[in-house]
Amino acid sequence: MKASRKARQFEYDVCLSFAGRTESTFDSVAALLREQGIRVFFDEYAETELWQDLYAHLDQIYRDAARYCVLFISKHYARRVWTNHERESAQARALRAHREYILPARFDGTRFQD
Repeated sequence: MKASRKARQFEYDVCLSFAGRTESTFDSVAALLREQGIRVFFDEYAETELWQDLYAHLDQIYRDAARYCVLFISKHYARRVWTNHERESAQARALRAHREYILPARFDGTRFQD
């Protein structure tokens, strides 16, 4: 008997995680994705949503709401509290899902020590 699997619906196709110092770089990345019809979580597009409990809301976005997560890793990324929170939520999802979820884009030789 073949099991029927309902395709999971995600609010976003991709969520972007990056250090705020480089945000202007990602305005154009997010815009290009949207132009292609890709549903993208980019904090600038969700300003009204971010007034809620930010810690819990970002955890939900990076853990459950997107099909993929792109981490734009840099020395600034590694030092920021919020980007580390996003990364930890994404890693929890990746471990739970046992499939590709995190797409890392490295800007320098930064390594994480967990």
